[in-house]
Amino acid sequence: MTRDLRWPIPTCPQGLTSKTFKPPPMAPYMNLPNIFDWHLQNSPQHPFYVYSKGANSKDNSITTVTWGEAVKIIYRIAGIVSTAVGPEKENAPKPLVGMYCSLESLTYMLTAMGVICAGYTVILLSDKASPATLEHLIVESGVAHILTNADDEILASRLSNVREKLKHGVTVSTIPSWSEISGEGETCSTALPELNRWTHGMIYNLMWSPWFGDREICGEIMSTCSIPMGGLSVLMQTLLGACSGLITAGFPPLNRKPEPTLENVWNTLIVTGSTFGYLPLPYLAVWSEQDDKVQRLSELKGVLFAGAPLSKEVGDKLAAKGVNLISFYGSSEAGQIVRAFRHKHAGMNWEWFEFNPLINPSLRNVSEDGVGELVLKFGPTHRATRSNCTVDDLPAYATGDILEPHPTIPRLWRYVSRVSDQETIGANGPKVNVVAMGKKFF
Repeated sequence: MTRDLRWPIPTCPQGLTSKTFKPPPMAPYMNLPNIFDWHLQNSPQHPFYVYSKGANSKDNSITTVTWGEAVKIIYRIAGIVSTAVGPEKENAPKPLVGMYCSLESLTYMLTAMGVICAGYTVILLSDKASPATLEHLIVESGVAHILTNADDEILASRLSNVREKLKHGVTVSTIPSWSEISGEGETCSTALPELNRWTHGMIYNLMWSPWFGDREICGEIMSTCSIPMGGLSVLMQTLLGACSGLITAGFPPLNRKPEPTLENVWNTLIVTGSTFGYLPLPYLAVWSEQDDKVQRLSELKGVLFAGAPLSKEVGDKLAAKGVNLISFYGSSEAGQIVRAFRHKHAGMNWEWFEFNPLINPSLRNVSEDGVGELVLKFGPTHRATRSNCTVDDLPAYATGDILEPHPTIPRLWRYVSRVSDQETIGANGPKVNVVAMGKKFF
């Protein structure tokens, strides 16, 4: 396999013995559209996504969308998007295309990939965004065209109201239904978010991260149906599978996204035969009190969580009963910070993680016990979406996350808090994590 020589040698190659999946070359010229082309030719029968209507009905039959089918749909969407955006103006920059829709994950993922394959940069606008946030993102990004789904009157009303306030014109088109694009018919924060522009280099880094983990995940099934649309997690599902052969499980493709519930998320996890679950923290808290659910979770190869730290009480309860908890710590600015898909069961060390070997981590403002703020230096294998400091004369990104080293096990780290959670006690006193202190007292 041709390898980018700027990268370290992979520690865990993926899919080399698979009968249906052929990994693409780890080469700089293999961007995302090239990798889709590769799988259409070399892995057309490998599963891309599986779903069951049993998540919302009594029909438990499994439907598989293969890589060959998925890539053809991506191509169809690319053509639809190019037609909707229209001809480009001479000497004008490439239009930015937004997605503001309430779709289930399969249609959403393939539409986002279709926009990229059409040659446009895509901005993912959360359907949970307030009108003020939506207007802010549209204005700050300069988006020229927005894709939405035709049957969501609430989103359409919000979008119409925002467009009336804009000084620059924004065109809108609707995403076709699943039956049209697949050919089946023929047969929370109040702060305004910052924009994080992902390059193909960052996409490349995330796609290949399983090759620098320590377990084979080709052919494994990861249930992700509770992931909210409109952020990095959406792309993660496609990118991780593109170079590892990991299969995504989720809700069936419907005109409207089913609202995740304890029942349908659990049913999807079980009925699809998932071996990994990417599950929301509130659901894990509820299931930790139910012995039958905990027993089933302990039989999975891993339970991934992200978005915020899992409470120690819930995590300890699950880990003590054999659940292999895996932190998927990362950010929209930095991508994946942790090493992918730990093989060894962490047990009661579930809070601790190793760094992704492709990033360049260092700490600043380090205390005597090794606690400090994580800073990521730019290098040949990783660059954050922006730089806000320098380290060793190199541009770097200070994450604002406080980490601490494991007291006895080398190379293990744990998230402590945000820098903004630290308060100085007295004029020249120590910094104290007021959030953690509040949790102890209230």
